Amino acid sequence: TRSALPADTQINGHGGPDPVRGEPKRVLVTGAAGFIGFHVSKTLKKRGDWVVGLDNFNAYYSVALKRDRAHNLTAGYGIEIVEVVGSCRCYDDDICSISWSN
Repeated sequence: TRSALPADTQINGHGGPDPVRGEPKRVLVTGAAGFIGFHVSKTLKKRGDWVVGLDNFNAYYSVALKRDRAHNLTAGYGIEIVEVVGSCRCYDDDICSISWSN
């Protein structure tokens, strides 16, 4: 039997605003136009998080379906979708240790 979780369900006990800043949590969802990423993005947005989706729209399965999902996330939920084009650089590091100055 499948049961739907309520929209306000906390994921790993970390739902809702950031306890330090009192602002919505900022979440980057990779593969946002795929099946899992699409549903995760919607759930996080409904929970009140600030969500940005990232996807490369590869041809593993229907690109048209992925583009439709991305449009749904943007138009229906206000989630920005960033398309990855070309190659990306991968870093094996802790985001807290990265220097963001130019």
